Amino acid sequence: MKSAQFIWPVRLMKKKNKPECGFTLLELLISLTIVALITVLVFSALRIGVRAWEKGEENVENRQRYRIVLNLMRLQLAAVCLSASGSGENQAPIFRGESDFVEFISRKSLIPGRSAGMVFVRYQTEFDKDTVRVSLYEKNTVLLKNMADMAVPAPDDYYELIRDMADFGFEYLKVSVDDKSGETKREWQTGWDLEKDKGQPAAVRIRFQADESFSPVYVIVPIRGETASNQQVFGGIN
Repeated sequence: MKSAQFIWPVRLMKKKNKPECGFTLLELLISLTIVALITVLVFSALRIGVRAWEKGEENVENRQRYRIVLNLMRLQLAAVCLSASGSGENQAPIFRGESDFVEFISRKSLIPGRSAGMVFVRYQTEFDKDTVRVSLYEKNTVLLKNMADMAVPAPDDYYELIRDMADFGFEYLKVSVDDKSGETKREWQTGWDLEKDKGQPAAVRIRFQADESFSPVYVIVPIRGETASNQQVFGGIN
């Protein structure tokens, strides 16, 4: 009996001193907070990476579009028709332009389905809020009766080529010979008029700036057009 009475308090004491298992509420809250912070950081980094990838893809696509449009404009300007026979009402306005537009007759069309024949072309730049967009108007010369049909087209007749640019414009190279010294002068000017400038420009310079953070890019197109008859320009419509 004495031995049993002595052992019982010892067993009871051991049971009371045994450590408890599990987490406290404070430890659980701290763990959840750390996991939430790590999750937010991971998803934020993932979202930034996705946005950067999408922006890079968009920039590549835009630059590829700019390159294609500029190359097509260069080809169409290189195929310009400089002069036409005839006079009076049916004489074609061969070449005219300002810094924000240029119009001419070309042997090359950019509109799908027009593989043959000459077209009257007008490139127009317009400001849309803080950006610039470039549009194209084309009309087959067969459908033109006279110069009056080459008036400024309606806005709905244009095809939008590129937009959201910082700057886009045209310049024209005038080559003249000084009567006294005989020296050849070359000067870029912002406009070209047949009556004032007499003839055609030696070249057209396209000024292109995709973003204000980059310097402008210049594409120079030499003008080596051909002469077309009045019948070709105004295709048989009397």
